[in-house]
Amino acid sequence: MKYDELKLIVNQVKSKREALLTSFTTEKLKLKNILLDNIDNNEVNSIRVHKFLTSSGELGKVKIARFLESIDLDENTKISDLNIKHIDSIIDFIEQ
Repeated sequence: MKYDELKLIVNQVKSKREALLTSFTTEKLKLKNILLDNIDNNEVNSIRVHKFLTSSGELGKVKIARFLESIDLDENTKISDLNIKHIDSIIDFIEQ
């Protein structure tokens, strides 16, 4: 693989990661679909859940960190580590 091809691929992955971070919404169904769709996406599933939930500035970092601890996750938990129970808990928390 040539350097230019590799550089293009890296930039595409960076764009996908940025798009995921900016796609955060508090809308229940959309958020659930975003998380479920990206659990197995190797290009973006290494993003930390804490970063995803707080990158928009809508949710506080400390509040999210405490919530994640309450469901046996932490600030370093990645999207790939989530299961449906975690996702449902996150949605319930955001709806409060």
